[in-house]
Amino acid sequence: MESRLRYHERLVLPLLTMNSNRRLIELDALRGVAIIFVIFDHSIMFIPWDIWGGKFIAPFPGVTLFFVISGYSITLSLFAHRRTSTASSIKAFMWRRFWRIQPLSLIWVGLILLGSTIANTAGYFGSTTQNLESSFYVLTMLANWKFVSRESLGAFGVYWSLAIEEQFYLIYPFVFFGLKSKRALLWACIAAFVALEPFVRNPYLTEHLGRFSLLGEFLQGPWYQPILVGVIVYIVSESFVARFDTKYDRPLRILGFGCMLLMPALYILTRDASLIFDGSQLFYTPVLSGCVVFAAALSQRNAAFVGSKALSWVGTRSYGLYLSHFPCSMLMREFWHAVAPAPNGAGTLLVITGFSSYAIVTLGVTEVLHRFVELPLMEYGRRSAERLFQRQHETPSVRDQRHLTSIDRQSP
Repeated sequence: MESRLRYHERLVLPLLTMNSNRRLIELDALRGVAIIFVIFDHSIMFIPWDIWGGKFIAPFPGVTLFFVISGYSITLSLFAHRRTSTASSIKAFMWRRFWRIQPLSLIWVGLILLGSTIANTAGYFGSTTQNLESSFYVLTMLANWKFVSRESLGAFGVYWSLAIEEQFYLIYPFVFFGLKSKRALLWACIAAFVALEPFVRNPYLTEHLGRFSLLGEFLQGPWYQPILVGVIVYIVSESFVARFDTKYDRPLRILGFGCMLLMPALYILTRDASLIFDGSQLFYTPVLSGCVVFAAALSQRNAAFVGSKALSWVGTRSYGLYLSHFPCSMLMREFWHAVAPAPNGAGTLLVITGFSSYAIVTLGVTEVLHRFVELPLMEYGRRSAERLFQRQHETPSVRDQRHLTSIDRQSP
C-alpha cells in the first residue's frame, strides 16, 4: 500500500499537474486571442484625430469567447476545490473570486473618475455626471442593464460584461453544490440555455417590445448563455477524455480550429443585415466558441498549438488589458489633443506615434498592475481562502492547541 502511494506521488501527480498546466496554457492562449480582437473592435478610439472614415469591426466575437472560457474555468476550479462542506466551499470560492476581480476593477473605477475630473479638457472621458452615475451601476454589479439603456455606461463601457460574470458567480456555486452529479449539472445548464435563448437579447422580441422599454431593456441584460456553454463544454470534455483514447483528439482539435475560422466568415456574411446578424450571432457565437474551447481542453493530453505560449502571456494579462484599454485610450487622446490638435491633417508619422504611445502606455500600466496588484492579491485570496476552510474544519483540540501556541508566542 505504501509503495503504491509513493508511485502515485512520484509519477501520477506530476503527470496530472503537467496535463492541467498544458490545458491552462491553451485556455490562456484563447484569452489572448479574445482580448486582441476585443481591442481591435474598439480601435476607433485609439486615434484622437478625425481621419478615420469608419470603425474597424473585428470579425470575431471576443467577449463571447471570454464568457465561454469563464464558464469552463470556473467549473474546473469548483471541481478542483470541492470539499465535503458545501458552505465552506462556497465561501472559499467567493473569497477567491473577490480578490481576483474586485481590487483591480475598483482601481480602474477610481482612475476613470479621476480622469473624467482632471484630464477631460476635450471631453474624451465623457460627462463626469454620467460617469458618476455609471460607477454606481458598476459597483452594484448592474452595469449590463445600464449598458443597454439610452444613457449607456460612458467611460465604463467594458464593465457590462464584467457585471454579467459577477452575477453568474453569485448564483452558480449554489447550483453547482446543490446538484450532486455532473449529469444533473449538465442537464440543468442545457435547460437554462434553452430557456434563456428565445428571450434574452433576442432582437426580434426586443424590437417588438421596444428596445428602451422596461421589459425590452431587462431582457437585454442577463446574457448568461455563453457562460452556460462553457460549463457544458467542461462536463462533456471531461467525460470524453475519460471514455475515449487519443485517436479522436487530432480531428476534433482540427474541427475546433476550423470553428475559429468559421466565426469571422459568418460574422462578415451576416453583419449587414442587422436583425439577422444579431439573431444568428446570439446562437452561433456561443456554440462555435464552445467548440473552440473544447478543442483547447483536449490539450491536457496533446501538444499545444503553435504560438500558444506567446498568446498565453497575453491571456494571463487579458483581464487587466480589458479594463485598461478604454481609459488609457481616453487619456492618450486627451494628451494628443493637447499636444497636436490636428483634427483633419494628422500625418502618417503622427498617427503611428499616437498608436505607439497608446500601446506603450496601455501595456506598461497593465504590466505594472499585473505584477504588483493583480498577482499578489490573487495569491492572497487563494491563501486566505485555504486558511478559512482549514479554520472552519479544525477539531476543538487543534483549535485550542493553536490558541495556546499563539499565547506562548506573545508571552515574554
